[in-house]
Amino acid sequence: MLLHFPPTPAIPATCSRPNSFTGPVLSPPPIKLRLRSPTSCASSSVNEAETKKPTPLNPVYTPTPPNRDLRTPHSGYHFDRKAKEEDKFYEGWYFKVSIPERKQSFRFIYSVENPAFRMNETQRSFAPLRSRSSGVGAQILGAHDKYICQYTEEPKNFWGDKYELKLGNTFVAEKNMLPPNGEVPPQEFSRRVVEGFQVTPLWHQGYIRDDGRSDYVETVKTARWEYS
Repeated sequence: MLLHFPPTPAIPATCSRPNSFTGPVLSPPPIKLRLRSPTSCASSSVNEAETKKPTPLNPVYTPTPPNRDLRTPHSGYHFDRKAKEEDKFYEGWYFKVSIPERKQSFRFIYSVENPAFRMNETQRSFAPLRSRSSGVGAQILGAHDKYICQYTEEPKNFWGDKYELKLGNTFVAEKNMLPPNGEVPPQEFSRRVVEGFQVTPLWHQGYIRDDGRSDYVETVKTARWEYS
């Protein structure tokens, strides 16, 4: 697993609505970690401190097979695509990755709110409508309790599978590239997505940038992850 969570000064940032979280709490599948392996000392009469260089383990991507025998119950995206704009909807997903060797963990929280509701800039300035919002959020509480959050009020680039634990969002797409609307190989994701994420039962990757909403916690500027 590759998790890049650089320490940075705190940045003003509020992003989630934890009190209204109604999505399923999910356990991640078994993971293959891409971490530096512990260094081993090489005995030598010349230099006792000599050590071998750590070797990273590269995560291997496997596409989600159709009609899998084992599925996380109720893990599909529950939004009714026939919903009207006035119908309220909120769903969230929670993943936790523990690294015992480092005594650290990473918690990923994704949420989507009222994807059928759309507002233009004029409507956003209208007070009665400001209490009604739509959007997509990605949050990570990482090593040493450092936090990052990216949120957009535009949910059009969010996608989720109705029957399988698969979802993703593009916050910023590569220039002249269309955002993915489903699972894609890691190389294609990196080619088309500047900032965003995708999750499947067998793969999880993304890159997000803190948008400066949370002044109550120590934050980091960016986070990148990739694991199977």
